[in-house]
Amino acid sequence: MIEHRGLRPVVPESAYVAPTAVLCGAVVLGERSRVLHGAVLTAEDGEVRVGSDVVVMENALVRGRSAHPP
Repeated sequence: MIEHRGLRPVVPESAYVAPTAVLCGAVVLGERSRVLHGAVLTAEDGEVRVGSDVVVMENALVRGRSAHPP
């Protein structure tokens, strides 16, 4: 979990984030979501929202940009 530009990821208790996953900035996970090993979710100048019961698979890269809002 990395703070970026004063914003930290939001992870509900029911979600799972693997120890080798990276969440950076304005990342919001839904209830019961899972982010698996090696995945990177980074919100550089936008945000990333993951819905409830969603699985982000191993080694996925998800980048939030202001030009492409959720």
